Amino acid sequence: MKTIAHFMSFAAFMVLSGCLYLTALPQQAQAASDTSSFQKGRTSQSTHRITVKKGDRLHVVINANTSDLTPSHRTFKYRIFKNGDAVKAAHAKNGHVTKTFSVKPGQYSVRAYDAQDKLLFSGGVSASDHPHFL
Repeated sequence: MKTIAHFMSFAAFMVLSGCLYLTALPQQAQAASDTSSFQKGRTSQSTHRITVKKGDRLHVVINANTSDLTPSHRTFKYRIFKNGDAVKAAHAKNGHVTKTFSVKPGQYSVRAYDAQDKLLFSGGVSASDHPHFL
């Protein structure tokens, strides 16, 4: 019982501190998800694919942080992918992106790039029929 109480306390802390991250799921489950957070890769950080249905919007939130997790205001690039193909490339000058896109149905993901590989990205991508963010 004590273990459950510790876990619930930890989970509440993570949610309140804005540090809630999704754990890795089997590939089939990832494709059906409507929210995905950033995962570190070799040359970039990206989300898993999410399903955007007819009438949904794509919500993108990206926060750049330094290695000590303080907010960064450095410029970075990001790309939006549909069904594995890049469909939009953009950059953020202030270390933060919060955008909503009207898109056609499909599988979407977002990839963020830091030329010097010194930034950590938080946030992610979600889909819904009403505005909201991660």
